[in-house]
Amino acid sequence: MATRDEILNYCDSYLEIEKFQDYGPKGLQFLGKAEVQKVVTGVSASRDLFEAAAQAGADLVLVHHGEYWQNLSQKVGAVRKGRLKILFEHDMTLAGYHLPLDAHREIGNNVLLVKQAGFDLDEVPFGVFDGMNIGARGSSKGMELTAVVERLEKLLGTRALVFSFGPEVVKTAGFISGGGDSGLLEAIDQGLDLFVTGESHEQSFHLAKEAGINLVFAHHYNSEKLGIQALGEKVKEKFGVEHQFIDVPCPL
Repeated sequence: MATRDEILNYCDSYLEIEKFQDYGPKGLQFLGKAEVQKVVTGVSASRDLFEAAAQAGADLVLVHHGEYWQNLSQKVGAVRKGRLKILFEHDMTLAGYHLPLDAHREIGNNVLLVKQAGFDLDEVPFGVFDGMNIGARGSSKGMELTAVVERLEKLLGTRALVFSFGPEVVKTAGFISGGGDSGLLEAIDQGLDLFVTGESHEQSFHLAKEAGINLVFAHHYNSEKLGIQALGEKVKEKFGVEHQFIDVPCPL
């Protein structure tokens, strides 16, 4: 049987969390039982996820978006109390990995998006944030934009918002999962055919149109499913524990 501390130490080290200045605490956020037989992964901390994890018999919950964020109130009000009550009652540990899981060059959201969308991973930095390469870019001999979008939609279970302002045949693409819309300017500067992110901003429409670049919004939640699932599978392989990804659909 694996221990909580062994698993968390592995995740912290594997994702190199000490390299990142993040928006909230990295790694452990709520301490539960010491021994772990089952790990549940999910994109975002929520009451729905915690209830489903408890029903599934989880000892440890790993998420991409944790419970604590610098720009949110740190008070334990009604919403947070309801969430923490579930963790208390079922003695479940909660750990969150945000930017480290976006950026990881093996199981990070963006590297996986590049590869599973059908591109070869480029080593050119893309999506640089606070000195760290968060995003990823890829290249191909040429794929129809419609084929790339269909592949992403099937992979992520999403209905993407697509603006076809660039070439119909895509050879270069940049990816920044989640709220990475600010990377559009970087994609334009690098002369990419396609930029993929999760959320949109109003000004991006005209920027993309005037620059002649294809723009795809795959939704914040859906664009960040891959990394946390891959982390759960890594933990399963390393420690021999059970792993279950719980999808809590979010339209945003």
